[in-house]
Amino acid sequence: MNKVAVLIDLELSKKPGGHVKFWQRICESLKKEKLDYKLEFFFLGNENKKKKINDFISFNIIKPIISSKLLRSIGIDADTTDLAPINPWLFKKLKSFDLIHTTDQLFTMAKTAKKVSKKFNIPLTSSFHTDAPAYSEFYVKKILNYFPQFFSNFMIKKLNIHKKVKYNQKQKIFDYFKSCEKIMINSSIDFNDYKKKINPKQIILLERGVDKKIFKKRIVDKKNFFKNYNLPINSKIIFFCGRIHELKGALFLAKIHKSLQSKGHKISTFLAGENLQGAQCKKIGGDNLFILDYLEEKEISIMMN
Repeated sequence: MNKVAVLIDLELSKKPGGHVKFWQRICESLKKEKLDYKLEFFFLGNENKKKKINDFISFNIIKPIISSKLLRSIGIDADTTDLAPINPWLFKKLKSFDLIHTTDQLFTMAKTAKKVSKKFNIPLTSSFHTDAPAYSEFYVKKILNYFPQFFSNFMIKKLNIHKKVKYNQKQKIFDYFKSCEKIMINSSIDFNDYKKKINPKQIILLERGVDKKIFKKRIVDKKNFFKNYNLPINSKIIFFCGRIHELKGALFLAKIHKSLQSKGHKISTFLAGENLQGAQCKKIGGDNLFILDYLEEKEISIMMN
């Protein structure tokens, strides 16, 4: 029976983001299926362990060698990943697989997979979930702005260091894709720069599904909902679901909320997700902007209704 490795270089936690959730949903959809291949998923975690889902699916949790959590002190609050150039344990493990799939192209698992693929002639595929170069540009600029103004202006406005980091990472992704048989693309990302340098026959659309048993029309007691939040019954609701962070548009939404309220619109805005910048959103948005923190799927469905 063939073995497929899927490498997700992010933490498997109780409150995962969309990237991790995507692969969790894949697993859940296959739980009751009798597969003619074995799937092993690799995630990051606080300790090394293996969890068997069924006879065909298992999870491997790997402790990062150089955790990006170390960068939190300088303001990098992105999801945790591994920054080591290679993981020797993973290298040995991947030799036994018939296909390796990576879900990023820049970090430890992806780098290790590429080396294994090349050395042992194992087919490599990859999926592009997040525009990591854009994130890097944001954080590099943020760090440079901590320095004295004359230095930060020189690095940002004169040398364009943040833009160069973004460009270099894009080139690394282009190079990575050259080693891949197929590439799954998240259609919500502006991928035009990448498409120019990739064979169209390599590309597969990365499609996301919705669990209709959870996300469906529900009868919601709206009067009670408005009463709980001390809102007028005719208030319009704006609902944001995701990491509460400026990179996800949360601060921009807070400004929109403030602007609409200043023009007399009766609106209330609710933000649900990992609370990284909720206090800043509240400060910007003012009254009737609520931070709900992380919600389970059923709660999100109720809010949407």
